Amino acid sequence: SWHPDRLARNSVDGGKIIHFVDRGLIKSLKFPTFWFEPTPQGLFMLNIAFGQSKYFVDNLRENVKRGLRQKIRNGVWPGWAPVGYLNNPKTRMIDIDKGKASKVKKLFELYSSGKYTLKSLANWSKKKDCMAISEKKSLSAMFRKF
Repeated sequence: SWHPDRLARNSVDGGKIIHFVDRGLIKSLKFPTFWFEPTPQGLFMLNIAFGQSKYFVDNLRENVKRGLRQKIRNGVWPGWAPVGYLNNPKTRMIDIDKGKASKVKKLFELYSSGKYTLKSLANWSKKKDCMAISEKKSLSAMFRKF
């Protein structure tokens, strides 16, 4: 690994690595810019490096959530376009997928009739090419999108 933060992004993983060093299962850790000997000072510095990586991950999570909330406030869809829409890289918005939108609408109409099972609707969706390529094998993944 090139940096300690690649080994542990949470307290449990960092604690396990330090525990392995304490037990002698890991003799030393060497990185291109850091090295840690199995001494109290070395373990302390390793613990600080793991703490910094945990802080980075937690901070990144909060920043991403903040950005997604802001997108929603601005009226922008906060992620990949749902089935029936396409991501437009030029406008960074979503556009209606003219090829799939009518099929998705029909799918909802069939579902609301109460006459069809989820499995039969999934099969209908596959036949009508109404799902994303990555979801063609998974019934549950397809309905998570709807």
